[in-house]
Amino acid sequence: KETRRAEIAHWLMTAGWIVTTLFNPLWAIIFNIIFAHIVNFPCLIIQRYNRIRLINVLNKKLGSS
Repeated sequence: KETRRAEIAHWLMTAGWIVTTLFNPLWAIIFNIIFAHIVNFPCLIIQRYNRIRLINVLNKKLGSS
């Protein structure tokens, strides 16, 4: 649950650039889109990788009990 929550949080932070369209010029909107993706995508990839690893660990732990 925690890795999914973290992934959703990073998707929401990535989508934060949408709010900037209300008050920023075009160059700043483009900058915010690029910045949001550069900063959040590594975290999204890590969360997905960690979720797979945690599922494997839990399956092994439950299978050996």
